[in-house]
Amino acid sequence: MKSLPLGTISSLAGGKLVSGQEERHALRVSTDTRSLQPGDLFIALRGENFDGHNFIEQAIQKGAVGALVEQVPSSLAVPAGFGFIEVDDVLAGLQRLAKNYRETLKAKIVAITGSNGKTSTKEFVAAVLSSRFKTHRTTGNLNNHIGVPLTVLGIDDSHEYAVVEMGMNHPGELEPLTAIARPDFGIITNVGWAHIEAFDNREGIAREKARVIECLPRNGLAILGDDSQLTFALRSLTKARVVVVGTHEGCQYRIEPKEFLPETTRFLFAGHEMSLPLAGWHMAKNASLAAALGAELGFPPEQIASALAAVHLPGKRLAVKKFRKGYLLDDTYNASPDSMLAAFQTLVKFPGKGRNVALLGSMGELGRHAAQLHREIGAAAVREGFGLLLAYGPNAADIIEGANGEGLDKTQSGIFTDHAALTASYWQQARADDRILVKGSRSQKMECVVQELERLETTCCIS
Repeated sequence: MKSLPLGTISSLAGGKLVSGQEERHALRVSTDTRSLQPGDLFIALRGENFDGHNFIEQAIQKGAVGALVEQVPSSLAVPAGFGFIEVDDVLAGLQRLAKNYRETLKAKIVAITGSNGKTSTKEFVAAVLSSRFKTHRTTGNLNNHIGVPLTVLGIDDSHEYAVVEMGMNHPGELEPLTAIARPDFGIITNVGWAHIEAFDNREGIAREKARVIECLPRNGLAILGDDSQLTFALRSLTKARVVVVGTHEGCQYRIEPKEFLPETTRFLFAGHEMSLPLAGWHMAKNASLAAALGAELGFPPEQIASALAAVHLPGKRLAVKKFRKGYLLDDTYNASPDSMLAAFQTLVKFPGKGRNVALLGSMGELGRHAAQLHREIGAAAVREGFGLLLAYGPNAADIIEGANGEGLDKTQSGIFTDHAALTASYWQQARADDRILVKGSRSQKMECVVQELERLETTCCIS
């Protein structure tokens, strides 16, 4: 954030400065006293299981210059000059602050959404832009009604571009986020089954994703992936110029697969060779969206290729390691039907002749479609060539039912209610050259399986 006087912050947030000095400056905003730094303005958010007002004293002790609050605590010893900005609702005040602050910024903003691949695409876009411009980006996946305002407030006058990831779980969530960020560029990675629980159908998801390009100005740019016809159909919903990236002849930027290795993916983008230090054709598709933005901004292909070749994604996203004589693919960050299938297709392209093994957790937020989609994923695993499938979580039985129905022998499948039992069952029938995928929704904590496998690898010896 730009250094701003408390009086200005109060005005931008639609609040009232009830203590402190108007001219005293805040350097940043913080919602968490654990990471708060001297000079920050503390945002006292309330949640279901916490109340930031209870942490104001800690914020003061760590050097905060003020706090955005709904009510000033009456029993708190406040140092001279500490500023309280009162608002009716802290979250609404944070969002107003970010929205009005955005109007003061010169940086161009790229908004990214999609059913899958938002975070990886954000990292690819940031890498490409950073090769020429001072670029700010969403930290981790702080892409919701709190994360987007915080990302916008992290932009300062030194930034020329900012990359803002936007997620949603329910209808109506993206429109206020785009109103805060007011993007100049919009990227929709795809339209899949993620978060279908809150929608009538995938068309409803597509309509919600379209908010990111509907808001663009006429001189803006929308970039769409074409693998989903639902995504392709969104072209008419924006007044901005649209470019489509994909494998079909009608795309402005065509991509082609070239080589798949456990830690490298090579592909052609508009006839130019690109390489990622990552596994997976779907990662190449996401990277191509970033390449298209770079090309539209006049970057030479060599500069784009160099930026993409140096990308490093956050942990637990297609992290590959040698495991005994085979491989372990840790993709435990999250899961949806589309990303499950992509992970299957990635693992089976790894070199070697080892057995393909899937240790899967259930997928969340699928609503009435959950049982059917889990059965389809079980069947898809068998069709893709998996010979051992163990499942955990509330829909584990559906995954295995689908796999057995596709022909997987029941002796090569299992249903589990805890991570330890699943891992022990695998280890009893492990083969040294197995190629293992571990994946599940965030709620299933499948990283526990990865941790136990790594422990067993170092303490046991199986030939």
